[in-house]
Order: sequence, then structure tokens, then C-alpha cells
Amino acid sequence: QLLCFYYYQCETHYISLLNAIDALFSCLSSAQPPRIFVAHSKFVILSAHKLVFIGDTLTRQVAAQD
Repeated sequence: QLLCFYYYQCETHYISLLNAIDALFSCLSSAQPPRIFVAHSKFVILSAHKLVFIGDTLTRQVAAQD
């Protein structure tokens, strides 16, 4: 049950990360100004951080059950 919940969370955040990376590459290819590049970069980092946080939380939950 716990794994199913986190599976959907991970899937959602993974898709969000892929979209953020696509937006960053699009920004790079169209030579957007630095402030746009920085905004997209921050969103990529934030999206990746959410995935890492979920992985860390899941690992702690599983370790606590053992």
C-alpha cells in the first residue's frame, strides 16, 4: 500500500522533471535571456529534489519497518 502511494508520487514528479528538462533545453536552443535560463534551472533542481526527498522518505519508512 505504501509502495503504491509512492509509486504514483514518483511517477508524477518524474514526468514533471522530464518536462522541466525539456523546457530548459528549449530555453537553451532559443537563446533566452539569463533570467529565463535561471528560472528553468531552478525548476529542474526543485523537481529533482522532490524525487530525492520521496526516495529518502521511502527508504526511511522501509528501514523503520524492519
